[in-house]
Amino acid sequence: MRRLNISYLHCLGALILIGFILRFYNLTWGAPYFFHPDERNIASSVSQLHFPDQLNPRFFAYGGFSIYLVFLTGILMKFVQNLDLFFSNKHLIGNVSFEDAIIISRFYSSVLSTLIIPLIFIIGRKISGNIGGIIASFLATFSIGFIQFAHFGTVETLQTIILLVIFLLSINIIQNFSKRTFFLLSIFSGILLGTKISNAAFLPLPLFAFYLSYLSPNYLNINFLIKKIPLLLLGTFSFLSVVFLVYLISNPFVFLDFSSFKSSMDYESGVALGTLPVFYTGEFIQTNPIIYQIFRVLPFLITPFLTVLFILSFPLLILLTIKKRNPFFGLLFLFFTISFFSQAFFYVKWIRYSVSSIPFIIFFVSIVFSYIYQMMINRKYIYKKVFLTFSFAFLGLYTIFAVSFFITTYIEKDTRLQALSYALENINPDARILSEVYDLGITPFNPYFRSIDLYNFYELDNSNPEYSYDTFLHEVKGYQYIIIPSQRIVKTRLQHEEAFPAGNKVYKNLFSETIGFNLVYETPCSVWCKITYFSNPVWSYESTANVFDRPTVYVFKNTSR
Repeated sequence: MRRLNISYLHCLGALILIGFILRFYNLTWGAPYFFHPDERNIASSVSQLHFPDQLNPRFFAYGGFSIYLVFLTGILMKFVQNLDLFFSNKHLIGNVSFEDAIIISRFYSSVLSTLIIPLIFIIGRKISGNIGGIIASFLATFSIGFIQFAHFGTVETLQTIILLVIFLLSINIIQNFSKRTFFLLSIFSGILLGTKISNAAFLPLPLFAFYLSYLSPNYLNINFLIKKIPLLLLGTFSFLSVVFLVYLISNPFVFLDFSSFKSSMDYESGVALGTLPVFYTGEFIQTNPIIYQIFRVLPFLITPFLTVLFILSFPLLILLTIKKRNPFFGLLFLFFTISFFSQAFFYVKWIRYSVSSIPFIIFFVSIVFSYIYQMMINRKYIYKKVFLTFSFAFLGLYTIFAVSFFITTYIEKDTRLQALSYALENINPDARILSEVYDLGITPFNPYFRSIDLYNFYELDNSNPEYSYDTFLHEVKGYQYIIIPSQRIVKTRLQHEEAFPAGNKVYKNLFSETIGFNLVYETPCSVWCKITYFSNPVWSYESTANVFDRPTVYVFKNTSR
């Protein structure tokens, strides 16, 4: 590896500072409503814990590690703040409020997302030199996916940085095996499993690195392999034992309350595989694995430009791996394969499933970039000029997309509050308003409008006699306004007429203004919004790209009254 020039350190320091700003600015977005359902579930789990008598999280969709991490952090903060009251009133210390749990979890996401930048530089430098490392850290700094999930109090950022640590330790194991590194690898693998049970798919990868460190370059020598079997079995047993112990410590109620855990896993797997239809997964009807991620998920998380470069880099890196016989490249392929393809064929294809793939996609591109850069050094000036022009143009466009997302989501006013401002100026506080059930976007309106009813639009196609197109038409005549607080159900019903004929008819006629209601307000899309979402925040990407932090809000007015 080449010596690290001081200029690279300056660049890395600047990127860390920029990344810090992009990840910490407006960390309290959505307060006091907190619209993201996953972080609300985690915060609710944390808030019902009480030390020491109630430690069952009663929520198993995610692992207990993140829940207890937030809880213990909150307890420690309260202990420090109320040290003089601890012995007189322990109830002040024993629990963490819902609001504090959300802010703490977001703080961890932002810190860890910022730390991803130097960690990616370290790994990138190991596998592709200084240029590859700095390019990788640049791409990480301005990754829309990293910026967005730094503002969510969910486990995706935690999962991603743990995977990166495991990847780095696996590289170190292959380079130079040590018991300390192997022990750390086992601990972090246990934490990864404790963060989310589905991460069990990654457990073979650290073991593969361990086997490779012992067997290479003698993997074709049968006698050598036979002699190493006892040692490999002992290492495997030690690894799995530590992993299980860490998982047990961070998830004790998986075993103490196994029936609740099993029930949660049955539900989550049913939703993920599509065997359990729920109201929020209709968008994935008749979607094609891989193709959907390439066109609707990755272009948001890493921009369309990096998506194209990744697709082009994929076969090139295969050739480089074969040509150079580089075990690190092979390990990179395995980590990407597990992180991306382990969920790519699920029925649901939410954006959060692909977040952990971002670092490995970045490494693919940075390795190929570094390789081409080395080729260009000794080429004619014109070739170097073309290469550098292309590189700066790409990095510039990549940065513009990140800045556009940042401004649209965290600097511009929250779209639900924009709609509320319109409503306060144009709608009578006593007006009868109809809105959608199961959407927190209507909550800012509740204190200001006295008559808001929630209609279960999701039931229109569920053979419920209380809900049909005709009953909707009858019900809606009594309302002066309809407020649709996000595009999630709108998009699903307009996309899939065959699956949702009644819902499709309701929304199609509502937007065509043929049932007596006119569209009087739609969330405006600024120039930054148009860049981020290609002028269409409703249809460009998978809906969870913006349905939690920047949904499109619609207001319809009854013109027949």
